[in-house]
Amino acid sequence: MTVPDVTVVVAVHDTVPYLAACLDSLVGQSLEPGRLEVVVVDDGSTDGGEVLLDEYAARHPGVFRVVHQPDPGGPAGPTDRGADLARGRYVLFLGADDRLGEEALERLVAAADAWGSDVVLSDRPFTLEACLRAVRVSVPADYDHYVLVLREDRGNATERASVLDRLRGITALQQVAAELADPGEELDAIRVRSFAWDVPRLLQDGFLLLDDGLQRRVCAEVGRMIECFGARAVYDRLPVTARLRLELAAAVRPGALRDQIRYEAAHGDPPVVAVGRRRYAGYPAFRDARLGLPDGLFLLGEEPLPVDVPPLNLAQQLWRGVVPEQLRRGLRRHPVWRRLANSVNGGRG
Repeated sequence: MTVPDVTVVVAVHDTVPYLAACLDSLVGQSLEPGRLEVVVVDDGSTDGGEVLLDEYAARHPGVFRVVHQPDPGGPAGPTDRGADLARGRYVLFLGADDRLGEEALERLVAAADAWGSDVVLSDRPFTLEACLRAVRVSVPADYDHYVLVLREDRGNATERASVLDRLRGITALQQVAAELADPGEELDAIRVRSFAWDVPRLLQDGFLLLDDGLQRRVCAEVGRMIECFGARAVYDRLPVTARLRLELAAAVRPGALRDQIRYEAAHGDPPVVAVGRRRYAGYPAFRDARLGLPDGLFLLGEEPLPVDVPPLNLAQQLWRGVVPEQLRRGLRRHPVWRRLANSVNGGRG
């Protein structure tokens, strides 16, 4: 049997409003017949998507391979199963509510073959490990290959994973980084991505919907991640809102964290509190004795020390008052005038 150039793996669970567009984008690929296979794993769909998949497989034999599994879970399980079934030289993972550009696979395969790339497109934390182990990673950015579709509920197919599953995924990514990334800027950049964005977004409005026991489990898990992967080493590169929510979670203070989330939703940016030369985000938690959070968590910035500039002497005042600035600049290009200006003006133009 001929090995296809690329296998597209699609994990499906109740995405009917978007599924047909996703599948049509695969049927319409510019790759010649035989170069593409699509492995679709239906993860217990109940919205008619399972029927639609069988219809596409019947209409396009040799392209679609559909697997049905009855027990829905997160997207990782069906994605892994699809990867196990893949026969292509390359594998691409496509969300069931997203779609590809018509020439996407042809361009990506051609780019990977031409450049000898190990990685062109993939997913996390698999992507991170693949990129860190790869000899060459290529990013062909001259075409809209992948269309990420934001659903009406503002989510995406991966959002159905539980908050604990998503935290485990972030933990796995950070573990890969700790093992394979070079210490320094490379490792810090991966830390910043997770702790400035991935973890704090789990401590937003959705956190308020969890029961108290689950909120405490989430906080404890976040605290373990912070300790295990050195998040505090990159706190100075995180926004105040992110590091504040992280520390409230690490202290297992779900009540205070709920208050912080509600305050941000109701008020947006806090007032700025000036203390000497330092400026702090004036959230209610700032210098709250019950919480005991360090001021550094709230630090926005610091005014630079003033530089003492001696006053202009009479010759300098005359030079600047009589000779226009543009002319002074022109004259300073000539060595004789520059020496004269420096002697009169003390090197201050």
